[in-house]
Amino acid sequence: MRGFASLVWLMLLLSISVQAQAYQQGTIVKWDTETYGSTKFHPLNAVVYYVQVADTVYVVTREKKKPESDLESGQEIQCRIEKDQMFVVNAQRKEVRFSIVKKTPIPGTSAASGQEMFNTYCAVCHGKDAKGDGPAAAALKMPPPDLTTLSLRHGGKYPTAYVETVLRFGVETFPAHGAKDMPIWGPLLGAISVDAPEAELRIHNLNQYIESLQAK
Repeated sequence: MRGFASLVWLMLLLSISVQAQAYQQGTIVKWDTETYGSTKFHPLNAVVYYVQVADTVYVVTREKKKPESDLESGQEIQCRIEKDQMFVVNAQRKEVRFSIVKKTPIPGTSAASGQEMFNTYCAVCHGKDAKGDGPAAAALKMPPPDLTTLSLRHGGKYPTAYVETVLRFGVETFPAHGAKDMPIWGPLLGAISVDAPEAELRIHNLNQYIESLQAK
């Protein structure tokens, strides 16, 4: 009898261990109610979340028109992935199921080159000249701002701390910057960095490159 009880206890411990390992750390880099598609699984006006897990960004959606009240941009989450579905643990410790629409590995770049990072991550919306005319700009609800006028819009001085905060935490920190179409780059840059100092170097060099683009 004692042996049977020990076996049950061991199986329970193994089960808990497997369940714990099934969850991964993720970060919500942005969410939106923008139309993504109109299919049986991805209806019009579905809420779309962009979730970074390791070095991959997952685009996930639910069949509802309002976002989860406790899932916000920049939030770290626990999630597990099964085929074409992602299960996110909410504040009530319950799993919220999402359909995975798309997954995209974050392309690697040199942490030493602000220009390479800008052209890889930012130019698609802001344009290579940073004037807000990138190839994806027309698809956004609000046009990307002209980054070459940051100094002009801040009394002639480049707002280093402001840009760093936007890169780290997203535009919702500064609603005047624009809509939440812009992802939160802090966790994304961290995901492709070998350690925290490299992630800091990426933000610093990207910030310096944007400063070099300022209109004279």
